[in-house]
Amino acid sequence: MKEFIKNSECFFNFIDRIIETKDRRLILDKLVEDIRDYLLADRCTLFIFDKQAGELASRVAQGRDEVRLPVNKHTLTGCCFLTGRTLRVNHAYDEKELKALDPEIRVSRTWDDKTGYKTKSVLATPIIARGSTVGVFL
Repeated sequence: MKEFIKNSECFFNFIDRIIETKDRRLILDKLVEDIRDYLLADRCTLFIFDKQAGELASRVAQGRDEVRLPVNKHTLTGCCFLTGRTLRVNHAYDEKELKALDPEIRVSRTWDDKTGYKTKSVLATPIIARGSTVGVFL
């Protein structure tokens, strides 16, 4: 029951923010912030599929500039987008753990090297609207 109340409170707080805010960008920022806090995560990123470029583009990225990723299975984000599956990795640099999810996923330290942040674990979930995957919440 406590978990249900906690979940409901988080949901209703977010609904209140939507009602109070007219700026879509601010709503997305708050959504990512609320989900990050709920999950007790260090960072969260919202990727949206850019049809024209054929890439996943970060629309809200905490702690970094815009990131663009190709849509392929070489990244956890791309694999999540293409398969429509939620993917969880406990050790981001464990190649065996990544390959168990999909043999095409590769270990990449590119973004950590650029930002100085060390990724430990990752949860990627697809964002599905009207039956189509439109993005990934990482």
